[in-house]
Amino acid sequence: MADRNVKVSVRADVSDFKRGMADAERSADRLASSTSKAAEKSKSGLSGLAQSARDNSQAWQTVGGALTVYGTAVAGLATLVGKVGIEYNTLRQRSGAALTTLTGSAEEANAQMDKLDAFATTSPFARDVFIKAQQQMFGFGIEAQKVIPYLDAIQNAVAAAGGSNNDISELSRIFSQISASAKITATDLREFGNRGIDAATIIGSQMGKTGAQIREEITDGTLDAGAALDALAAGMQDRFGGAADNVKNTFLGAVDRVKAAFRDLSSSLMTPLVDPEGGGAVGRSGSAGAVARIHCAAGSPRAPVRDGAPAPARGDHRLERRDRRAVRAGVGGGARPRGRPPASTAPSGGRAGVHPHHRIAVGPAFRSR
Repeated sequence: MADRNVKVSVRADVSDFKRGMADAERSADRLASSTSKAAEKSKSGLSGLAQSARDNSQAWQTVGGALTVYGTAVAGLATLVGKVGIEYNTLRQRSGAALTTLTGSAEEANAQMDKLDAFATTSPFARDVFIKAQQQMFGFGIEAQKVIPYLDAIQNAVAAAGGSNNDISELSRIFSQISASAKITATDLREFGNRGIDAATIIGSQMGKTGAQIREEITDGTLDAGAALDALAAGMQDRFGGAADNVKNTFLGAVDRVKAAFRDLSSSLMTPLVDPEGGGAVGRSGSAGAVARIHCAAGSPRAPVRDGAPAPARGDHRLERRDRRAVRAGVGGGARPRGRPPASTAPSGGRAGVHPHHRIAVGPAFRSR
């Protein structure tokens, strides 16, 4: 049988592969180009931001300083509002409580405070000065219906003499002392004179007498003190009436009104905490006592107290363990740690059953009382 030869030709077509590889290369080139451009943009943006920060550093420092000053000012204002409001409301509480005791009725005390508020609102002088003066006059026995007229006469005389809140306080004190002692003296006349008030002449003008005659009656002790005060107040109103209203139109009067408005605003803001009529968050449900107890417990080195005996300071666990062993030894009558006094021994200056150094109760101190 004749041999046959078979020839097989194999040809590979790689054109599609080459085309795919070319597309992949172009895609890689585009990705590299876009990444490079993005990096350049990012670098440019960061460089611009850094340059902007350098260029505006002074401006940022100025703004930061201004904000710091503003925050400090706001905090200071809040502190001032709290201080003024709480002090004024506390004064109102004390004065109201005192008036309730002196008048015998909370209704009468509130009515008197309302009259004083209406009077003080139109005055160029501080309201708290009048609150204190009213309380003093009541305490020294001046009748309720005379208090406001006396204060009005005093404020007009002080305003005419160019005086201050302190002068109102001093003149109110003198009125109160004269009423309490039922006697007017030469010393009182001199005190009035030091504040620009010729008391003898003014009293005499209301009684149809001269100043010399009034002084003579004072020396002889024949001048009725109550009548003299009424005459003095009426004469001061005749001579100095309207002076306080004129002061309100001056710069100092405007400043006083601003102060009064700030005080009233502070009082209103602090009313939930300290109510001028009594009570408030501080006085409700024992809140103040609870706060005080918490503060004492946090700050006391021996808090808390257990079974009538102060415990060791927080963190002194080793001391506490040693003293518990001493307690068991003292109560059970067994051995006690070396260097410790017996449980039944009372140290000098101390009390029986208490360790002299750490104040840890031992023995009988743990019995229920």
